[in-house]
Amino acid sequence: MKKITKDTYYVFWSHARSYRGLVFLIVFSIAAEGIVRTVIPLFYKRFFDTLYSGAQGNPAMLVHALTITIVAILALDMASWLFHRVETAATNTFTPRVWRDLTNTCFSYLHRHSYGFFAGNFVGSLVRRVNKLADAFEGISERMFSDILPIVIRISAIIIILS
Repeated sequence: MKKITKDTYYVFWSHARSYRGLVFLIVFSIAAEGIVRTVIPLFYKRFFDTLYSGAQGNPAMLVHALTITIVAILALDMASWLFHRVETAATNTFTPRVWRDLTNTCFSYLHRHSYGFFAGNFVGSLVRRVNKLADAFEGISERMFSDILPIVIRISAIIIILS
């Protein structure tokens, strides 16, 4: 990895680190949702196993067991939805705050430059570069929280359940 890329990631991390609580809440919600989503098919398996094995037995017991399984599936699905909503709300709070901090840091850095720097560079392009940096953080955090972390958690949960 190039030094400039490492430096950019360090700047992103240093700004995101000030919101540890939100990062923890996002990661916890993603993990909880992934685990719950991985466990739900086990309850579907239990439903069909109960349906198959109970076809010869008492119909009242069968209905009761199937009802409990369906309610458990519903509760797990609602918990998954709740974790997803918490993660979305935390992400929608976290990303704009870090974006704001990044742009403020960049503009305060630019303000320390001399007049000759601004005479040689078009100010509009400097603003565009600052916004590109902040947008890059948004894209990286989106990839991390929406793609990489859920996949890692789901694969880990599946491996643990199947072993």
